[in-house]
Amino acid sequence: MDVLLTGASGFIGRHVLLGKPPEWRTYALYHTSSEFEAFLGQHHVTAVEAIQCDLTCRDEVRALAKRLP
Repeated sequence: MDVLLTGASGFIGRHVLLGKPPEWRTYALYHTSSEFEAFLGQHHVTAVEAIQCDLTCRDEVRALAKRLP
C-alpha cells in the first residue's frame, strides 16, 4: 500500500511512522525539520521516502504531484 503522510516530522506523524506496517510504502512530507531524516535513520524506519515540501507553495505541490506515482 502507498501512503502519503503529511506532517510526518511532527509528534503524531513520527509516531505513525514508528508504528506503520513494514509493507507500507510511505511518502513522508515535512516542511522545515532539519533532523527528520536523521530521526528515520536512528529508528530504522524503512520503506519511507522523506520529501520536503511546503504545502502552501503551489510550485512545490505541483512538483510533488509529478514526483509521486
